[in-house]
Amino acid sequence: MGDFNEVRRMEEWWGSVFNARGADVFNYFISGSGLTECQLEGYSFTWAHPSAKKMSKLDRFLMTNGLLASFPHISAISLDRHLSDHRLILLREVIKEIRAWIAIYNRNQNGHIEEIKSKLKNIDQMVDQGMVTDDI
Repeated sequence: MGDFNEVRRMEEWWGSVFNARGADVFNYFISGSGLTECQLEGYSFTWAHPSAKKMSKLDRFLMTNGLLASFPHISAISLDRHLSDHRLILLREVIKEIRAWIAIYNRNQNGHIEEIKSKLKNIDQMVDQGMVTDDI
């Protein structure tokens, strides 16, 4: 993911001169690195000049084929622009996976907490019954 300050095609640039050589170099870098661009939904341009007379798609997600194999339906959406001259981009499928992982992690942690509470309760009962030595 990044703000690459370069576009890949003329359609990603509006309001100023298109740099075909820069686009060729950027595309060569992407293909030479074995990267694939994640499909971007929402707004076509991710950056706009404050006057809105110049716009381009400078921000994008590039990923390896391994990541694409793990998340075959991955997509990103370009959100509204608020505090920056760039639009935020949100990865959809990855967010779902992260939320699922966090839910599982939290459930596991809750199980550990209950286990520790149970052990502490047993120790407390042993103390109350005078069954505890100084070793604890």
